[in-house]
Amino acid sequence: PTVLELQRAEILEWFSGEGTIGSYRKRFGVNKMVARDNARLMLQSLAAFVRLAGYRGLVILFDEAEQAYSVMRKSSLRNAHNNLLSLINNIENLNGMFMVYATTPDFYVDQKHGIVVYGALSGRIGKPEDRPPRALDTVWNFDALETSDESYRLVARKIRDIYVTANPDVEGDMPADERLDAFVDELIELHPTLASVRFWRVLVSTCVRRFDDCAEGDMAEASTAALYDSVMDRLRDA
Repeated sequence: PTVLELQRAEILEWFSGEGTIGSYRKRFGVNKMVARDNARLMLQSLAAFVRLAGYRGLVILFDEAEQAYSVMRKSSLRNAHNNLLSLINNIENLNGMFMVYATTPDFYVDQKHGIVVYGALSGRIGKPEDRPPRALDTVWNFDALETSDESYRLVARKIRDIYVTANPDVEGDMPADERLDAFVDELIELHPTLASVRFWRVLVSTCVRRFDDCAEGDMAEASTAALYDSVMDRLRDA
């Protein structure tokens, strides 16, 4: 594990444009450094490779980046904002690439580090309260979606379908629509409105755990409440 962590750290340094090409060529066989002028081309090539390898595309998650913004010098922050705007404006040209920017409300409103200090970027993304997002928007905000119980039931069914696609031999063991809907309704009742863990995370984890139980032929499945408590304990510690 220690060696793997070191390798990951070195690869991330290459992806950040740090170090020298000689060491990366010797250790990983790469021939170019990632730099500002070729970063988008690198992403295009990576997305194309992923699709040629048989996948539908590549998802990149930018998580908690506003924390990094809060410690940047003003010039570095401007560069970060410029790079983000450039990626957003050119996302249509990155076939097979889907980017999720996970952030806190500070990202929108902080007068020192948020996008509000950069008119072009702020105007391009918009604020969560401006209007509900549309799924076909190039940029939209998941947290502004108004989710109904029916949405959760449909997602649970899709998770089941994906589970069966990955494990076709257990299809007959999976719960039918009505039984799965009832399970989701129980989860909704159990989950407090102001819980620290988002219900989406609970839904995905508990569904997979329930499908595992069904696939293993455990007819005496744990109660929904017991399964919920177990998943919540794990998610709180994550």
